[in-house]
Amino acid sequence: MQTARAKKGGRLAIRLFGHFEVALDGVPFRLATPRKSLQVLAYLLLHRGAPVSREYLAFLLYPDDEEGSARAKLRATLSELTKILPSPAERYVIVDTDKVAWNQDADVWLDVDEFGDAMRDDARLSDAIDLYRGDLLPEIYDEWLETIRERHRNAYLRCLSERISQARRNGNLALAIETARNLLSADPWREDVVRRIMAMRYESGDGAGALREYAEFADRLRAQMRAEPMVETAALAEQIANGVAPAPDDSDAERSAIVRGSAVLPFVGRRDEMDRLLDTWKRATRGRGACAFIGGEAGIGKSRLASELAHAIEDRGGRVLVGTTSSPEAVPYESVVDALRSALPFLAALKPSIALASVAALIPEIHARVALPAVPRLDGESERMRLFESLFRCMTELAGPRPVLLVLEDLHAAQAASVELLQFLLRRIAGARVMIVATYRDEEATRLHALHRLRREARAAGGALNVSLTSLSRDDVEDLRTALPDVGDRSAETLIAATHGNPLFLTQLAVDAREGERAAPPTSLQGAVERRIDKLSTAARTAAEIAACIGDRFSRDAVREVSAWDDAVLTDALDELLDRRVICEAPGRGLLEYAFTHQLMHETILRAVAPKQLAVRRRRVARVLEELYPERFSELSALLAAHYEAGGDVGNAVRCYFEAVRRSIGIGALQEARSLCERALALATDPETRAKLLLESVTIEARCGDLTTREAALTQLERADAELGDVAVHRAMLLHRIALATSTGDLTAREGAVNALRDSVTGADAHWNAVLHLEHANLAIAQGKLDEARAAGQRALTHSRAAGDDATTVKTLCSMALLESHRGPLSNGERFSAEAQQVAAGACDPSLQLLSTNCAWTIAYQQRNFERCRELAAACLLLAVKLGDRPTEAQTHHRLAVAIAYVGNPADARQHFAEADRIYGETGNPAGTGGQFMNRAVLEMRVGHIERAIAATHKALEFFEQANEIRGRVPVLSNLALQYAYIGDTEKALRYGEESLELSRRYGFRNMESSTLENLALAEGVAGRYERAIDYAHAALALRSELQLQLWSGQTLANLAIWQARLGNLAGARHAVEELLADEDAIDRGNDWPTYCYWAAAQIVRLDGDRANAKRLLERARRLMEKTAQGFEDEDRAAFLSLPWHVDIAQSAKTDVWPDPPR
Repeated sequence: MQTARAKKGGRLAIRLFGHFEVALDGVPFRLATPRKSLQVLAYLLLHRGAPVSREYLAFLLYPDDEEGSARAKLRATLSELTKILPSPAERYVIVDTDKVAWNQDADVWLDVDEFGDAMRDDARLSDAIDLYRGDLLPEIYDEWLETIRERHRNAYLRCLSERISQARRNGNLALAIETARNLLSADPWREDVVRRIMAMRYESGDGAGALREYAEFADRLRAQMRAEPMVETAALAEQIANGVAPAPDDSDAERSAIVRGSAVLPFVGRRDEMDRLLDTWKRATRGRGACAFIGGEAGIGKSRLASELAHAIEDRGGRVLVGTTSSPEAVPYESVVDALRSALPFLAALKPSIALASVAALIPEIHARVALPAVPRLDGESERMRLFESLFRCMTELAGPRPVLLVLEDLHAAQAASVELLQFLLRRIAGARVMIVATYRDEEATRLHALHRLRREARAAGGALNVSLTSLSRDDVEDLRTALPDVGDRSAETLIAATHGNPLFLTQLAVDAREGERAAPPTSLQGAVERRIDKLSTAARTAAEIAACIGDRFSRDAVREVSAWDDAVLTDALDELLDRRVICEAPGRGLLEYAFTHQLMHETILRAVAPKQLAVRRRRVARVLEELYPERFSELSALLAAHYEAGGDVGNAVRCYFEAVRRSIGIGALQEARSLCERALALATDPETRAKLLLESVTIEARCGDLTTREAALTQLERADAELGDVAVHRAMLLHRIALATSTGDLTAREGAVNALRDSVTGADAHWNAVLHLEHANLAIAQGKLDEARAAGQRALTHSRAAGDDATTVKTLCSMALLESHRGPLSNGERFSAEAQQVAAGACDPSLQLLSTNCAWTIAYQQRNFERCRELAAACLLLAVKLGDRPTEAQTHHRLAVAIAYVGNPADARQHFAEADRIYGETGNPAGTGGQFMNRAVLEMRVGHIERAIAATHKALEFFEQANEIRGRVPVLSNLALQYAYIGDTEKALRYGEESLELSRRYGFRNMESSTLENLALAEGVAGRYERAIDYAHAALALRSELQLQLWSGQTLANLAIWQARLGNLAGARHAVEELLADEDAIDRGNDWPTYCYWAAAQIVRLDGDRANAKRLLERARRLMEKTAQGFEDEDRAAFLSLPWHVDIAQSAKTDVWPDPPR
């Protein structure tokens, strides 16, 4: 029986975790809960914030009963509840006619509330874990409780995960492993926890136990789930079996490195920022990748916020990759490479591919783990795009099992290539389960820094979150003060005045206070850092100085070799630096395993080294690094060069700079290559070395595309060549001069360079003779000397075949094919093209196969053989995908769309246009995007969607203007003239046409000039000014004839015939028709609307009295119209058949009623 004291009520303590328990004033209280009383009590306790209606409660507890029955049962349950609670029951539960509620004034302790408070306080994690005795009310199976139960269970698991991390960071591996086992007991299929246990057992010296953990889990998984462990788990087991210390999957080491020693302070404030970042992460997990930029002054907490975000995301099942940027950046793409290197086992577990092989150029360790295919050579820009795309693809493959957070630290120190890669990744991750977080220092990144431009662009595009951190608030600092007894005697206002609310500054003060420092606090963060360094022992300070000479990241081996200390002395010094948070273990798997906790720490120590001592040490550092890591010479070459230069060793500096230049060019880091080349040229004095550097400089400027800097570099090379007298350098210089003259259209300079090359090649081997004659042939083509070009091409083929030079042979055959396609007949061009494809196939070189197939496509397009175009484009697409050549992949989708537009379903063509548009956008090619919009408009125009065509053409114009692409603007303006003429807006048609004509003539685009003349003729004809229309038409036809492009003249001849007839010149109309009908096959192949050509011809011959021929031509037009429309989908068919001449054709064929006058 309950005592009288108990029944009068008091403080209730209620436990809902595990088994339901109640205590009253500390004494166990037996609470009999018949029927649904426990469910009611539990619901009221868990929803104490608001009353609940009887109607809702009745439905919740008795969902299968009728309303009346449910209400009756609820009344009985509430009556029983008031009887079993300590009296008076209204002290705890308030019941009225409509609602039921827990009394807010009740004196009650609830374990669920206490658990919630404890789990939010890192210092009380153990309390939270102890409070969770089991799942919430396991004896209740009601559906409404399941969500609440699961939420608390997940919170408990997060507490366990956090205690594992805390214990591990504190070196308490026994507690960490015990806690991990508890977590695994609660959630037995958590592979991430298995990996943590494996890593910690190995770290504690129990490698066999770590492997046993894996084997037991794998056996259990196979037996009970019929599944294999994840790649990450198997890779970790392999590492341990090979004796390689693992970086555990939970990334505790990563987090420690991100924090960089600042975790002395509890994490306070930043809740709004964290919420926004986690919202962005949620979007990424749903396949809508995003980016966040975290900026602020030095020490403001950027890395700490990134660390806490990483922690939260790992707890949510995400994979975190962390990369840092040295100051200055040591290698191109440093932070991304650093991040991916930290996931090396997972990278190596990906399927071998061209993408993975491309990434191995940046992370050569991959080669040691997996056999990779050879990476075929492409042109420079395509190779850069392939590398970027490969990095993205590897990242998305890593995000397959678990979404990825990529943290890129200190991007204010990144150079142009890293920012360009980030720009590319931001475009590509839109459909991936990837979130990128980039941190940067405001004061280090000027307003014009490329990172700020990228940040503004990303924000404008709507895909980026910008987080700008400011000083901690008074409330934040008060929370810190109460949590840190060492500074508890100082008010929040005093701490803010001393540190300006800077977390790193506060950290230094807290560490000082903990170590008993009682002097007045320093007046600046710099002063706080200097005071920390001043407290170091002599050995520790010397070790720190040597490490700083290496860089903001360094290796133990390098410090040992530079210092020549024994291991014991070095260990003590490094331990002191770690204990005093001067250095920390670096994230990732790079060979430089330590880092300074903050760039300020590194900069301050380095400044303190005497200049002479600094030079000596850096020279020794360079030699040590080169000796320690010879297999990484190319990767480290820029760093080695800087050390040698600082140490006064000019010869070795130039040697390393030269290697760094070549490597940077090879991975597409052109701005870095330019800077390195300029540095090397400033040091180099040897003529041969300078000439080689200048050759690289010209290559860089050619790739960058600035004609002024390219000319300047080439002029410098010419001077060096004149002084050196080396024939190899001379020939290479002349090829660069030919290439520049080709780019600028300077035929005089080009001819002079070809003649000079001829002089240098006299008596040379077959290869150089082949090169010479190929350049001569290409020059002659540009000069219009087609016979001379053919003869030179034949000589080039003779020499290239003799040399066994497949590359030059294929290039020559392709040039000859295009030459013959201009000279005619096209069958000769086909022959050369076919031979080029044959040689390329025999050479087994995919890049040559791509070149020859593209050449064949051009020939087929000039023949208007669109079926052949489609076949060749499909073959090109397979090759481009195999090569990882994204620019060519986009171009090929574009070409497929163009071909299908003429011989297939417009809907299929639109799909390829859309795919081309997607890849052009992902690779940052506005000119390509403009081109596909231009050709998509041609398709829409041909089908009959005129308004769509106009809209697409205006979009094309926008993209061409954005790209400053004049070759694109001219045809787009011409097409707008055509489109506006068709809808009767002749004012706009003439305005666009006249602008296109002026530009065509200014830049010598003669083919476009003829097209624009045709479109201006149409505009004048629509306006009823037939004489002017006829003048324009004759001018266009004459230019087409001169250019041997009569195949494209059908539409203009048809229009000319109609206009002549309108003016009463039947003879002139009949003459135009006779010229038109002289090659009816050309009508079908060379015109967007061959039906119109036949219809116009039919009207003229009928007007001339030839009714039989008119009927034949009408019938041909009708059959062609219906055959074409038959392959279209309903909407396209309706638009196509609604074109005015198609309406006339159908009407005339049905009724034999013809328009008068012709139209």
